[in-house]
Amino acid sequence: MARIPLFMALAMGILFLLASKTAGATEPTTPASNGSRFIVNCNEVQLAWTPGNGASRLIVMREGQPVSELPQDGQSYSAHSTYGQGHHLGNGNYVVYKGSGNSALITGVL
Repeated sequence: MARIPLFMALAMGILFLLASKTAGATEPTTPASNGSRFIVNCNEVQLAWTPGNGASRLIVMREGQPVSELPQDGQSYSAHSTYGQGHHLGNGNYVVYKGSGNSALITGVL
């Protein structure tokens, strides 16, 4: 299966993905952009982005290192805004956001 394309990797091991594509869904033609992060307090980070034309987005995080595992097309992943509580992709990579919005507050980090 093809991997979901990505548009930006940030320092802190945060990876923004274009879309959580399900089987038969159309690939987005305009990626999400303008990704930013703001540390809210000692264990929270606020993420924001401009959505592309995909139906939804996934955010994968890995503590202390760059993201090393990517979600696969056609698979369903559960997300949780507390780092370590969402779907574990392996090697400490967790899904922390799944949705169609343009921001997320992630807790349990740093």
